[in-house]
Amino acid sequence: ELFFVTPSPMIRHVGLHTPSAVNLGVRIFNLSPSYGVGFMVMAGLAENYTSALNLLLKCREVDKDRAGEFMGESLSVCHLLRFGLLDSFPLMHTGVIGALTVAFRLFRMPGDLEKVHRLVNSVAVVWWRKHSSLSEPCEEPLSEEIGGLLPSPR
Repeated sequence: ELFFVTPSPMIRHVGLHTPSAVNLGVRIFNLSPSYGVGFMVMAGLAENYTSALNLLLKCREVDKDRAGEFMGESLSVCHLLRFGLLDSFPLMHTGVIGALTVAFRLFRMPGDLEKVHRLVNSVAVVWWRKHSSLSEPCEEPLSEEIGGLLPSPR
């Protein structure tokens, strides 16, 4: 995790009860998302908060509206989870619409425009970071690169 220390799980051997524990985590998440994520880590079902959120969002029973509202919150933990989760999405070689489609597949867009802004901005930042490694630095002067339309610097 970026700034949060992941706690050691309180329950170490869930074993045969894993599906029931995940179902309980989903129910807790649907009531209070931060507690649901915390439960998943403390129960040993996920090794960190981002993987716990990823696991919860892949469950069919999770409340997608509640998840979108939680992801758009201004809380520092939401900020870190947002970037961690979005970084795990396959955003390479996508355009704007493709990146947003991938990002909003697991949770719904919140109703609050500030939360929408936080989510869309986070998608853009993660998309840009992933694609900035593809661009190579320009070695030729700009005027030669666009066909000599600009005067060369003297």
